[in-house]
Amino acid sequence: MVALELEAAGEDEYVVFGARTLGIARDLVWRRLVRINDRYMLGWRVQEARHEITTRRGAEFRLFGVDDSVSIEKVRGKKYRLVICDEASTYQEHIEKLIRDCFAPGTKDFDPPGRIVIAGTPGYVCAGFWHDISWLRPEDATTQHQRALASAFKRFAWTLDDNPHIPNVEAALREERETWGLTDDDPVYLREYRGQWISDGSSLVYAYDPTRNAVHDLPEPFDADTWLTTVAADIGYTDDFAVVVVGSPKHSRTTYVLHAFKQSGLLVGAQAELIHRARQQYRPTRTVIDAGGQGKLVLEEFNARYGAAAGGRALPAEKGSKVEAIGMLNSDLRSGALQVLMPDAEPVASEMMHLPWASAARDKEHPAFPNHVVDATLYGWRAHRGFMQPAAPKVLTESEEEQRRREERNRRERQRQEAERRNQRAAGGRRR
Repeated sequence: MVALELEAAGEDEYVVFGARTLGIARDLVWRRLVRINDRYMLGWRVQEARHEITTRRGAEFRLFGVDDSVSIEKVRGKKYRLVICDEASTYQEHIEKLIRDCFAPGTKDFDPPGRIVIAGTPGYVCAGFWHDISWLRPEDATTQHQRALASAFKRFAWTLDDNPHIPNVEAALREERETWGLTDDDPVYLREYRGQWISDGSSLVYAYDPTRNAVHDLPEPFDADTWLTTVAADIGYTDDFAVVVVGSPKHSRTTYVLHAFKQSGLLVGAQAELIHRARQQYRPTRTVIDAGGQGKLVLEEFNARYGAAAGGRALPAEKGSKVEAIGMLNSDLRSGALQVLMPDAEPVASEMMHLPWASAARDKEHPAFPNHVVDATLYGWRAHRGFMQPAAPKVLTESEEEQRRREERNRRERQRQEAERRNQRAAGGRRR
């Protein structure tokens, strides 16, 4: 498909292929296109270092990676005859913006419009853009937006049964189930081998549930004078830089994620400035920064610039025993003691709903999925210690208040009498 569309395209028309990273996209398609050019002597100009191909008619093929929101901006403003986004489940947090803002407008220069192909296995959660366009039926949609997405794309689905290169599919599936200890109804088996969408909370790192952990209103308006807050940052340049604010109102042991922001490509000074802005707005009692790798530079830069300002110096974030800390944070998620304010902290909810473990051992997060804003949340939650907030004083009834006053009067009377006895004993001693 890629080669045919590319050969038919004209000058300044584009055919592109993307995956989670540029390296993955290259592994999936690049060598095949080079071989097609050589075999059929198409005369394409291949630029190996830039992963670009230009045809004799002036059309261009490019690879792209969807590492972050900055990478998305690089594909704006071109005329697209064909766009292929492969392994879509590995960058679900970016794909809707990628299609809506960049590729869809670029296909409108043609009549009929250029084509957009989105492919991949189902994700871990039955929600989001990729789920809605690939699986959700319009009649099952709960919002007009979902209904429109479910109707917008033609759908094609295959399972391992349709693979012509596997001579005995049933034997192959049986071997896989036996090797990995999978049952016929195991979520991993249904997702990876049968191509079915099924919610698989057991594979996710965080026990976030939007019906339990998402709030749109705080129990009381945020007030920096009465709320206890903590600012936390996860440092990155190629990966996302993330800053998160967690807080609790006075006398509450519930922790709220009040604000979350992430962006890649920011220099050290810009990252320090964003942390400072969060502190100015939320006036935290603590600031913690990931001091690993480049984070040490940001921590030093921040303290040099803003350590003397209100809020004091930032401290290195606690990073040890991460898996155990995630387990404790999940306890707060399951009990509702951790809440995410929407839409201000939406990036936290998005990452938590899509971040899986790398394996059944559950000792490492899957490297293909972003975790930077949830890491900042973990740092902030550990430093915040909302569970240590003193409980609110009990509000007494009228009779209880009267009893309290009576006991206070009696206590003072006993103190007065005891003071008199001490004075009398002291006076008797002086006479002797």
